[in-house]
Amino acid sequence: MDQNEHAEPESPMEEQTLPAAAFERPLRGVVSVVYSDAGKDFGYIIRGDEKYYYDPRLLASEERPARGDTVFFVAKPPLKAGGKPTAAAVLVKGKHAAGAVVNVLPSGRACFLQVADGRGHRFNIFMDLPETMSEVTLGKRFRFVASENRRGPSALKPERLA
Repeated sequence: MDQNEHAEPESPMEEQTLPAAAFERPLRGVVSVVYSDAGKDFGYIIRGDEKYYYDPRLLASEERPARGDTVFFVAKPPLKAGGKPTAAAVLVKGKHAAGAVVNVLPSGRACFLQVADGRGHRFNIFMDLPETMSEVTLGKRFRFVASENRRGPSALKPERLA
């Protein structure tokens, strides 16, 4: 795992959320290669002609991606000189993840969740709110299945977390 050797020092992920407008739009890609080294899966995500490196520290999903999985991520600089750009806050379509509410739409029928990886990289995704989930407040955490709508990543099957 050469890409990991010169990574910036890890900082513990804080449970705070940041303003919804503070984040770049996530990119969509497909996992092309998965390697396993001492039980740590890492690999590459393809987006057009670009190739992005990822490792377990950069996952926002609960499960690791498999080859061929569609993923959403934010692009970051390489972890070392001469390396590939990095895919951070990798969210695997069809897999579970968790996020915190950062914005509730005025209708109260939808919100945006913020997802993060273990290094604190974050982005926001859309979530419709079923009628049974009234009174959603900022900071409330949900577990969901990552999906996609016409505007980008979205959250389905939300479950409130304690």
